[in-house]
Amino acid sequence: MEQTNTDRADLIERLREAREEAAEKTRRWDARDAAPWLYDLVDRAAAELPKPVTKDDRSTVEHYVQELVSYKLDAPEPAAEELDALVLKVKRNALKMRKWRKEGPASMLNAAATVERALYPHKRLEAMLNPLAGFQKSLDQMVNPLAGFQKSLDATLNPLASYQKSLDQMVNPTAALLDGHRKLLDTRPASEQIGLNFVEPELPEFESVELPPLPERPTREDFLEHTAALREVIDALKDQNAANEARHKEQLAASEDANRGARRFGWLGFGVAVLSLVVAVVAL
Repeated sequence: MEQTNTDRADLIERLREAREEAAEKTRRWDARDAAPWLYDLVDRAAAELPKPVTKDDRSTVEHYVQELVSYKLDAPEPAAEELDALVLKVKRNALKMRKWRKEGPASMLNAAATVERALYPHKRLEAMLNPLAGFQKSLDQMVNPLAGFQKSLDATLNPLASYQKSLDQMVNPTAALLDGHRKLLDTRPASEQIGLNFVEPELPEFESVELPPLPERPTREDFLEHTAALREVIDALKDQNAANEARHKEQLAASEDANRGARRFGWLGFGVAVLSLVVAVVAL
């Protein structure tokens, strides 16, 4: 515990020194171009680290700070391509952290999101990285125009659902966590956990599908061709989903038959036990 506290204090001290150095350099450079978001980023990165702090965490955050400080000092008028490269580098390092360590992966992703918000307060990054996001959303509405209506209808029919869920979390905030831990710790097969002759369902199988890539400057014909290919993919997925549902119904029917046979066997055993008891009483 003392070592962990020492590491964290050392990390915070190093981050403060980096922040002070950046502030001094930016004051000499041009006070109007100082980056206040950098100071907030340093504090947030130190606060969002998972506990206990490890060497990987410390080196990664220091790397972020060095990249941002050096970038801000070297490029008074940043170019969009360089900003994209920096944010992608931060995100890529955060995803590596998710693979390296299972403890606290969300903290490093939050740090990456902080960098993104600081560099792109008006969501420029999303538009630049995925220019087809709006088109894809419109396409989803064309394919399933009742999605939003169905969601509104659910909220109208059961307006207290979200309130009830929030109330359950307030009354017992650890219920979902404990339930998840129980499921993780229980390594028995599903048939033993349920206590019945349960036929474990097979996982659905989906074939991998690939859409044709759009050119750099797509035309209307390219969009129409892409839309047609997307509709074919959706139809194929619907067919696969229907087949999986039919197989799932067959598995449920097999489970019900097995459970029905188990119940019959149980009643038969109960009848035999009662009959044996009656015979024993008569014999006495």
